Amino acid sequence: MQEPSGDEVRNSPALEGRARSILLAAVELFIEKGFHQTSMRDIAGAAGVSLGNLYNHYSGKTALIESVAVLEREEQAAFLTALEQPGDPDALLLAFVDTYMAWAAKPENVVLDAEITAEIYRNPESAAAFVDNRRRLEAALGDVIRRIETDAAESPADRAALILDLLTVSAQRAAFLSGRQSAGIRRSVRAAVSSLLGL
Repeated sequence: MQEPSGDEVRNSPALEGRARSILLAAVELFIEKGFHQTSMRDIAGAAGVSLGNLYNHYSGKTALIESVAVLEREEQAAFLTALEQPGDPDALLLAFVDTYMAWAAKPENVVLDAEITAEIYRNPESAAAFVDNRRRLEAALGDVIRRIETDAAESPADRAALILDLLTVSAQRAAFLSGRQSAGIRRSVRAAVSSLLGL
């Protein structure tokens, strides 16, 4: 019987499943312990694989960080799909504001975002996939803004970037506040976006 080639092994569904379970275990540890406090041995133990097997999938924590961008892209796919729907652009945009902020304000997402951001500042070569994810989201949001008639001097792309920044920073504040305070921040953000775009 002929042995499978390296490409066949790397692209096999079983390997993809194992690589994904390792990545998810790593993400949980990055959230719980922090990126630099998590060792490859910790990740192997949490994923239930040997250290050697872990290195067959990921060369190190930098490779894991880069793969987190794939998970982010998967989660953002629902936002992109929602923004691309036909219909009232005002309603689409405000629905995006609500759902994106709710997602971004989950404590685990806030912590993971902080860990990833700190690491890609230290290792800028790891940033490319995250920058691409952000550009996709900005482009989709900009397309919706373009459909909304406003007198703003800024371009739709600039306004999309500003709105995403506002949502991200506000979500970080809201994540660890009481339900009432968090709801107040969400209302303020919604009002700010509405005012910015003349809704």
